[in-house]
Amino acid sequence: MKRFEFNCTAFLGYSHCGCVTADGHGSVEISEADVDTLISLIRESGSTDIKEIGLEEKHPDLYKKLDEAYYEAALDATIAHWYMTGFQEGIYEYDVEELMEYCREHHGFEFEYNEEDYLDEDGELDEETLQDDMQEGFFEWLEDFVYGLETDEMVEFLSVHMNADVDTTDMDVDYQVEIPEGIIELA
Repeated sequence: MKRFEFNCTAFLGYSHCGCVTADGHGSVEISEADVDTLISLIRESGSTDIKEIGLEEKHPDLYKKLDEAYYEAALDATIAHWYMTGFQEGIYEYDVEELMEYCREHHGFEFEYNEEDYLDEDGELDEETLQDDMQEGFFEWLEDFVYGLETDEMVEFLSVHMNADVDTTDMDVDYQVEIPEGIIELA
């Protein structure tokens, strides 16, 4: 068995900006015999298009294996897209103080400040302004942190620590099955 990595695109619909897609990444394990079959089909037809080479009709089990792998990658990309959209739109409800403390302890969030900048006219610490600035700094840090996570880590962080949830019950996934680039290169 050989493992082949691939990229895929899930079509999510249209917005006022045009077509909305989510890019995914996956892999599939294919036997040597199936790799040879794909290489032969590509060479015989001169095409790498699944429909043009007739893969679904001629080799339904091989097509099904590719279809399942591409479906999973497209589904993961779609789910990650909606998790990130919820984050960007600020729709998740969570305890900001609790998350800030967690990120301070586990992910290196720090808010450094000069205490003199937060003294009021009486020389007392203006806790409210300090707290507002700390939260603003945290939200900026959080955005960078979340965008820097790998897709699986991002989904886990948002669901565990920000109470994010995406309902996948009736989720449609629109994707295209392709021959992984590594096999095309062998042909």
